[in-house]
Amino acid sequence: MSLRARQRIRRIVFTDSSHPSDMFDLKIPQFKAWLLNKERVINYVPSAAPVGTVVKEWETVDEITGEKKPETAENKQCCCLSAGVDDHASMNNALVSEIFNYLTGPCPEWDDYIKNTFLYELEQEKIQKAKDMVRVNEIRARQEMALDRWQQERIAKEKEKGYS
Repeated sequence: MSLRARQRIRRIVFTDSSHPSDMFDLKIPQFKAWLLNKERVINYVPSAAPVGTVVKEWETVDEITGEKKPETAENKQCCCLSAGVDDHASMNNALVSEIFNYLTGPCPEWDDYIKNTFLYELEQEKIQKAKDMVRVNEIRARQEMALDRWQQERIAKEKEKGYS
């Protein structure tokens, strides 16, 4: 995932994600740090512990066999939190408010970045538009000056020929 993508994605919520640790290119230290940042990425996992409790190990359902299998936060390479329920199928329904609170809650790191970026981009856009308008006005001014010269030369020639 590129730096720009990491900066533009505010937050990610997984719910009992089946992603393996090798799914992400963790050779890039900044990406690994981003993925492990609880303020940006979380994975709710099946656990009867209170909602939001950090979980290191749990049992999940194998998506192929349907059987329970052990899983670890180390394998997921992100912050794993208790869903407050053991049942995989009940997780999303049980977590609706927690998920939306997390997604819409304050995220100073991202908010500061995007605020500065949008302001910067808007300012750059305004500057570019202003430069374009200056160029357009310069072209119009040159065209008007050329037309004025042409008209003055035409009037002068007509005077020489005695038409005026």
